[in-house]
Amino acid sequence: MGGRSRKPTGEFVDRIDDRGVRAGKRRRAEPVDSEPTRTGRVLANYGIQCLVRFEQEAPVRLPIPRHLSAVAGDIVVCDDEFVREIRPRLAVLARADLTRSQILAANIDRVVLVQSAADPPYRDGFTDRYQVFAAVMGLPLVLVLNKIDRAEPGVIDLARRHEAYGVDVVCVSATHGDGLDDLAALMREGTSVLSGHSGVGKSSILARLLPESAIVVGEMNATTGRGRQTTTTARAYPFGDGFVIDTPGVRQFSLIGVEPTHVVRAFADIAAIAAECRYRDCLHAGEPNCAVARAVKDGRLAPDRYASYRRIVESLQV
Repeated sequence: MGGRSRKPTGEFVDRIDDRGVRAGKRRRAEPVDSEPTRTGRVLANYGIQCLVRFEQEAPVRLPIPRHLSAVAGDIVVCDDEFVREIRPRLAVLARADLTRSQILAANIDRVVLVQSAADPPYRDGFTDRYQVFAAVMGLPLVLVLNKIDRAEPGVIDLARRHEAYGVDVVCVSATHGDGLDDLAALMREGTSVLSGHSGVGKSSILARLLPESAIVVGEMNATTGRGRQTTTTARAYPFGDGFVIDTPGVRQFSLIGVEPTHVVRAFADIAAIAAECRYRDCLHAGEPNCAVARAVKDGRLAPDRYASYRRIVESLQV
């Protein structure tokens, strides 16, 4: 099926997967009878049907019971007529609003955050939030900076500084094809999930990488100057020895299940300084004898880096 095996990632997955399968548990549509079953990968969920791919076969649509909520990337057990069971999920990508959370993709091996160098503008704090998610989930993060042919001054350097924090940064142009071979090489194995704001070019990149898939690409909105969202449901595509999952654009990225104390895991530079703090549970938000706050005053830690860390921690304390 592609991808490496990995144990369920514990509390974080368990907390956000309340509509899916909690780690180590299975949900069945009904007792499986004597009909032969086989295992497949969900490529997309269309409500009462799922598009399922079995090894080396063309995808088929199969009905799924209403009480099962399959998502792109799920491993399912099927017979010739129905999806019968969803296998335990490993790492998942979810989004949330004020009322509910929604799982977009399951069993992912890496997160590919797509941002644009212009229209819409690059947001460095958005990258930091995804790095927190990846760090907590134990997943690698790839930052794709699209539209480099129209990059605003300094944007590429701003994005590339995340390489020092363990992020793979790939600068591409979906229009001209620049950098796409480098991106493809990073996604050849395992399951990659593409995420990012609407209009940054996720579908355009996939259309270049998978020309045979007839992926729809939106045109520019003349009023806002931004691309229109074309992906309305998460969709997995076979790619190399694994899969790549395209997801709908997000307005904001909610770190569901992440505690304030988890944030520092994604800020290796801050974590190194934090070892000098007086209190082990210091959140670096005004506590006495905080080495991180002192490092900002001494010029050893960039104020904007510290400010991004503080914004994420405060967003989790609301």
